[in-house]
Amino acid sequence: MRLVAAAAIVVVALACARSTHLHGRYLFGFEASAFQPADSCEVWFLSGNLGSVRSRVAPADLSGQNAPYPRFCTDIDVEGRLSPTGTYGHLGGYSREFTAERAREVGPMRRLTEHTAHHCFRCVPDATLPHAGLRPNKGAAADTAGAGSP
Repeated sequence: MRLVAAAAIVVVALACARSTHLHGRYLFGFEASAFQPADSCEVWFLSGNLGSVRSRVAPADLSGQNAPYPRFCTDIDVEGRLSPTGTYGHLGGYSREFTAERAREVGPMRRLTEHTAHHCFRCVPDATLPHAGLRPNKGAAADTAGAGSP
């Protein structure tokens, strides 16, 4: 019986450790790093190896020195691992975390304001992420072709 339980734990651990490839939208800036997979309305905290995407934005723009509400949005392909459900990210505002091993920008970078940040994603779940400037939009006209373009 113990052997069966140990084998089950190993199988679950290996399944959770597998790397996953996803495409979606990435909103980032001062105190924000949010990712929405293309086929979901969930929004996850995104961490890990994001340097190639974030490096396109000047550090002063990310810190808030050049604008009071620095947020950026782009489409990305990302490979990494998804956490179990829990509390993650800034102020614990995300239910999951995706840790990137590799990320590649595949769409235009858009600068957002506090009034347009919620247009980065197709939809936002009922639970809002106010610290990221997000509020529910239920998939309203903000989607793919130029969504959130100021």
